[in-house]
Amino acid sequence: MDGETCIRLAGLSRSRFFELFRESMGVSPRVYANALRLEKAIEQLVDGTKDIKTLSEDLGFSAPPHLTRFFQRHLGSSPREFRRGLTSTQ
Repeated sequence: MDGETCIRLAGLSRSRFFELFRESMGVSPRVYANALRLEKAIEQLVDGTKDIKTLSEDLGFSAPPHLTRFFQRHLGSSPREFRRGLTSTQ
């Protein structure tokens, strides 16, 4: 569910929704959504059953390079490097 859908379902103005969300969660909706995406990506990489293209699609990225940039920005490595690191420690 995207942010606009949440705002509409809550019946609040955009600014009020963001204000209440930040008060409740301590972060903006975007930061929260990104944290959830990153968590899901890590879970799927640890599971190891999906390729990067499928994982990218499942997480709502339009192309695998977008997932790679997102992952590198937040964790400092690509999804492939992360997965390789997992297999080398087992």
